[in-house]
Amino acid sequence: MAKFLSFLRFIFITVLWSLFYFGLARKYFMSVDGFAGFDILRKSHWLNIYDQWIDGWIITSGVEHLFFFSVIFLLPIWALVLWGLVAFDYTGFVKGKIAARRKRIAKMKAEEALYNPPKIPVYRDPEKYRRRPVPLRALSGTQFNDKPKAKGQKGEDDKRSVANKTEKTQPAEASSVSAAAGASASDKGRHDVDSEDDVLSEDDILSGKALGADNDLPDFNTSGPDDDSKSVIEGDSVEEILTNAGYRLLKNLTVEEEQIDFLAVSDDKLLVVKCFNDDGQWLADEVPFRDEDPQWFSEVSQRTSPVKNVTNMAEFFDDKVDEKYDIIPVLVISKANIMNAEEITKSWEDLHVTVAVIDDGGPKNILPSVGAAVLPAGTAASDSDFEKIKAIFNR
Repeated sequence: MAKFLSFLRFIFITVLWSLFYFGLARKYFMSVDGFAGFDILRKSHWLNIYDQWIDGWIITSGVEHLFFFSVIFLLPIWALVLWGLVAFDYTGFVKGKIAARRKRIAKMKAEEALYNPPKIPVYRDPEKYRRRPVPLRALSGTQFNDKPKAKGQKGEDDKRSVANKTEKTQPAEASSVSAAAGASASDKGRHDVDSEDDVLSEDDILSGKALGADNDLPDFNTSGPDDDSKSVIEGDSVEEILTNAGYRLLKNLTVEEEQIDFLAVSDDKLLVVKCFNDDGQWLADEVPFRDEDPQWFSEVSQRTSPVKNVTNMAEFFDDKVDEKYDIIPVLVISKANIMNAEEITKSWEDLHVTVAVIDDGGPKNILPSVGAAVLPAGTAASDSDFEKIKAIFNR
């Protein structure tokens, strides 16, 4: 079937090329003045040339030389070009053009992302901010006294007003008057609570009687988030840190044509660790564009998001291992600096991916180190469980 299709392809190209070539050649011979209107498609014209050649036609002029060589090379040029057209890979040419266009578009997107980065919303942790105390009304469960003031209470207000005016001119005397007015207001407030169905006056609230005899305030949480960080696992390399954390390791594994640098196994956790060793300044984007995977962009290149790669590897183990394992994808950045780390961290948390830095990776003030990000193994994996994990790659 393949040979038959190849033969049909040859016939199709030959017919199209012949129609085009000999039509163009006919117009050429007939348009030159010195060729005497020679028509390559007429038999009588060829017989006339043949007879003149037999009779000893001597070529002397330049036009006759041009005519002679045009006739001689007419068929060789047709055959040579036909061979090139038949041997040409049209499918590869079209695919190459499409790939070049996609690469050009991707380069334009990378440049646009570098010089016009997308506005990614900044996610802020509300726990970083101190909480305001609960209002006094909500704590005491009492009501403010909005009733008209009694005559006695009005007299107390007049006393307070006089004390305030006196304070401006006679500070010492004003202090005693204000203290007496405050004590009288306090006694009057207690009387109001007893006689007016627990409706507090303004003086009661100002004097602190609304909270009861003990005057105990609840403990407000005005501190920030807990600053006590978890212990950092020591180690000079990713392998040493994972080993010190208590994991048993499998190294340099291949999963669906992707490389896993470490597979760390404990009794209930499975860490899929991939190292991102590219250098330079990178802009991370975890949002897919149309049918393409999310891309990371640098100043000179782009690549599929390594976060996407490591999550794909983690999904590979979902139906390969027991349900007791908590599968955690981990991406370790060893050289690159992620320019938009603060904005993209929320996306990584939503994808349940741990992104950490080691050596020259950064930014270190935003992304945790590997020793701080990796969870301790807890109970080490048993020999039988470890062998089951290894058997996945021996099938």
